[in-house]
Amino acid sequence: MDAIAAYDAGATGSGITVAVIDSGIDTGSAEFSGRISAASRDMISSRNSLKDENGHGTAVSGIIGAARNDSQIMGVAFNSTLLALRTDSPGTCTPTGCSHYDSDIGAAVDVAVQNGAKVINLSLGGGAPGSVLVNAIARAADAGVIVVVAAGNGGSDNIGDANPDDFALVANMGSSKNMVIIAGSHNEAGTALSGFSNAAGSGQQHYLVALGESVRSINHEGTAVAGDGTSFATPQIAGAAALLAQAFPHLSGAQIVDILFDSAIDLGATGTDNVFGRGKLSLTKAFAPQGQTSLAASSTPVSLTDNGSLGAPMGDAGRTGAALGGAIILDGYSRAYAVNLAATLSRTPVSQSLTGRLGDVSRSFSGGSGDVMVSISFRKDASSAQPWVGLAQAGLSAEDARIARTTAGAVVSRIAPGSTVAFGFSETGLGLFDRISGRITPAFLIANDPQATPGFEHRRGDAMAFRQALGAFNVTAALERGDAITWQAKREERRPYSLASVRLDRSFGPLSLNLGLGVLDEEQTLLGASLGPVFGVSGATTRLADAAVSLDLTGKWTLSASVRQGWTDPRATGGLVTGGDIRTRGFAVDLSGYDVLAAGDSFGLRVSQPLRVEGGGLKLAVPVAYDYLTGSVSTEARQMALSSSGREIDVEASYGFSLGGGRMDANAYWRKDPGHIAGAPNDTGVALRYRLDF
Repeated sequence: MDAIAAYDAGATGSGITVAVIDSGIDTGSAEFSGRISAASRDMISSRNSLKDENGHGTAVSGIIGAARNDSQIMGVAFNSTLLALRTDSPGTCTPTGCSHYDSDIGAAVDVAVQNGAKVINLSLGGGAPGSVLVNAIARAADAGVIVVVAAGNGGSDNIGDANPDDFALVANMGSSKNMVIIAGSHNEAGTALSGFSNAAGSGQQHYLVALGESVRSINHEGTAVAGDGTSFATPQIAGAAALLAQAFPHLSGAQIVDILFDSAIDLGATGTDNVFGRGKLSLTKAFAPQGQTSLAASSTPVSLTDNGSLGAPMGDAGRTGAALGGAIILDGYSRAYAVNLAATLSRTPVSQSLTGRLGDVSRSFSGGSGDVMVSISFRKDASSAQPWVGLAQAGLSAEDARIARTTAGAVVSRIAPGSTVAFGFSETGLGLFDRISGRITPAFLIANDPQATPGFEHRRGDAMAFRQALGAFNVTAALERGDAITWQAKREERRPYSLASVRLDRSFGPLSLNLGLGVLDEEQTLLGASLGPVFGVSGATTRLADAAVSLDLTGKWTLSASVRQGWTDPRATGGLVTGGDIRTRGFAVDLSGYDVLAAGDSFGLRVSQPLRVEGGGLKLAVPVAYDYLTGSVSTEARQMALSSSGREIDVEASYGFSLGGGRMDANAYWRKDPGHIAGAPNDTGVALRYRLDF
């Protein structure tokens, strides 16, 4: 039955009346104290006594509603109200059972409906019901009352039949309106039908199994008993229905029946079958959300497992803290659940592994005529036999080295004195700036210049730049387009972005300075984060401020630094997010030298921080309470901080020199808190590359 989930959710059956039409009840038992309905009665007016003569009715009632009092047993719906309706014919009860007339049972069903019972338990069996009982059950169905009836125990041979008792097959009648559940019995292991239980057979669409072997209860004398039979499986299903009715008061009886069937654990042949019918009762699954889940008071869909991935600048932010805790969602039956949506956000995989940097070989060429320069690169990816062809400059900076590993190219043309234009594909605006300004940066494998990327995993697209000399100053305007790479359900997806920038640069003797402003526009992402519909973020706009300075120390050595500051505004379109202000920063400090130990060699040392959220976050309106009576939702304003737990710092050294007609390059790096995740193992690596052109 798996009832713990229901109890953890606070379900007890309180306020729900369950009618037990049987042989009476032990009215003096402490297990039922204060919870036997005043409307309980003996349907045989001449006898007028609820006293149980053989214990069957008391045992059934105990399984439904015995008190949670640290004594004996505990009923499934231990706080429910029991409406005991005695229908056994006078003088017919023996230790093995009693006889009941259809007319008395039918009258009891009407009494149950009239007195507000949500569930009627019929742990009875026999021949086909007469019209009096059939009509009474039809009236109960019209009133939305659930009827649970025993499948039967196989008759006198105690060997289960292929079909339920004819009495139980009232469930198949159209007048019952699918409001009758036939209860079969499974074994103690929950894996097989009990040998005595009638199978689903012709009643399979309405058939559910519950434990019916060695079921503990009490008899009419207060003695503990352990019984076998579908009579003892039936009250477990009735009690489960009562728990659902109390926990979710807006549900109709028909919806409760659907939930019990749809949440059943499939046994035997896949789907509904003629042995187990709809399957095995599971309160854990019945109390879990079913159907499409949505944010309370909206139609915005919510996933219970995957509501998006965070961007690289955010590290592990959003997966901790209380901002997304206790959010109210509704399932397909408008049942409210408090969930922690933070657990449904994934981190972008930590990128820039050394393997990825070394997984290809490439050759680059450049040439030109007059005022036009064209560069081209041929690449073959070592991880597949697929060759690639592209364009790239011959002297590779750290960023250009990565360009050479993808299909890339650029054309640079001087169109007038002091005016230069450049076009590229698989390029960035900064890459084109380097080409037309002549800026040279060291070749690093891992440590990025924060101005060289949008700050998240991406695939470069087209770019263009225009540079104009204005006296001692130069102004460069650039536009680039590309795709943010996001991860949904472990599948790579691409979302467009564009970045427009303008830079002003000037040299003052050995000192060079450039300042830039830019606007990064993302479609469907937020700093590389791909957030699901529940957040209601359709993209983001980031204002960027860049600064870079370079100082020529000796003619051989250069000290340089760069920094990027960003201010990001999400585009909220209806969901949890109502706005936000996110502040990001990245930096790099370089020491580079040429002809250090030998002619043509180069050395570089960089300390950098990839773009990281330094402050701010998303403003949320989180639903925190739901009123079943009115359907109203209470929301709470919260701030979802997007600063990560750690701060990634990259340190990388590179050295290259000519050797044997080729080029030997060595790189060593160390990364602290990779991915901006505190406590993440440090990432260290060394690479040796030898290139020989022939």
